[in-house]
Amino acid sequence: AAGFFIVRRLGIIGKSFGAVKAFAFANELQLFCLGLFSPATYFFERGNLNVTLSKKYCDITKLSDLVLPNSYIQNIKTPVLIIHGNQDTTIPFSNSQSMMDLLRTEKKELFVVEGADHSMKEVKYSDLAFNKMAEFFKEVYSRK
Repeated sequence: AAGFFIVRRLGIIGKSFGAVKAFAFANELQLFCLGLFSPATYFFERGNLNVTLSKKYCDITKLSDLVLPNSYIQNIKTPVLIIHGNQDTTIPFSNSQSMMDLLRTEKKELFVVEGADHSMKEVKYSDLAFNKMAEFFKEVYSRK
C-alpha cells in the first residue's frame, strides 16, 4: 500500500499531457492498469514546441517537463490501453503508434476512434472511447 491506496489495484487514466504524468506514475509504481487518451509523449515532433528532458516527472509544472525517455515507455509492465482519434491534429496519431511499438508490456492495445479529433467532445466519440476504457479496465481487473 502507498498511503491510502493499494497500488496494485490502482488504475490511472490520463489525456494528452496528463497521459505523460500517468506514464511517469506507472513507471514508478506497479499499477493495476493504465488508460491513455491521445498521449502527448512525442509532441515535440509537431515542431513548434522545443522541450527538454526533466528529472522529476511527478512535479510537472511546465512544458519543458513533459518529455518521457523511451526507457520509461519500455519499462512499463502495467496493462496499457491507448485511445486516439484518427483526426487528431493536436497530437499526431503517429505518437500513439510509436508508443505501441516501444511498449513491452504483455497486455497493450491501441484503439482508434474513427473521425475523432483531439478533444473527442462529440458524444458519439467520447461515449465510444469511455466505454472502451471501462471494458479494458474490467477485463484486466477480472484477470488479476
